[in-house]
Amino acid sequence: KTPHGESMLTVPVLTSSRSGQHLKDVEIIHRNDWVRKHIKSMELSYRKARYYGDYWDGIKMLIESKYECLCDLNCALIERISYLLGIDTKFKRSSELQVNITHRENRVIEICKKLDSHYLYNGKRIKEFMLPEYFIEAGITVELQDYRCEPYNQLWNDEFVPYLSILDLLFNEGPNSLDIIRKGQEHPSEFFSKLDAANQG
Repeated sequence: KTPHGESMLTVPVLTSSRSGQHLKDVEIIHRNDWVRKHIKSMELSYRKARYYGDYWDGIKMLIESKYECLCDLNCALIERISYLLGIDTKFKRSSELQVNITHRENRVIEICKKLDSHYLYNGKRIKEFMLPEYFIEAGITVELQDYRCEPYNQLWNDEFVPYLSILDLLFNEGPNSLDIIRKGQEHPSEFFSKLDAANQG
């Protein structure tokens, strides 16, 4: 969020003649000056935020690290931000699991099996591109969360803008950030399981 409203920051990637490439193989373009521009934009937008000084240096270091692939930058940021939030979940890349299935639902099911998991937790929009029936048949319970962004302190004006970057929340709310996220998870979820299917039948 800037003094002029929302601003979208994107990382340029190589796309020419790369149709169908895996997400893990998408390469970042380092020929232009996007890193300097992104850092300048973030510093101008958030240097007055209450907790900016507590978090920015570590985030800035990752942005400046010149990762070759977008996936590596994303994973580094996710792990760093999770640590700052106090989340100690162990992360695993699907590419490390040697899953060669391309069918969308069956691929996720196989990943669950590789991790010995019988529970899939995701946002409700997963229903737009995945069918819960596949997971039910595989014995995997699906919980679809209806997350809603709770209001929190923001800079620049009194109008709250929801669903911005996690950095907006961190810089403005600091150690309160995880509690605010959890409040947004308190809305009812949808569940799909074999038991539900049997009751409906």
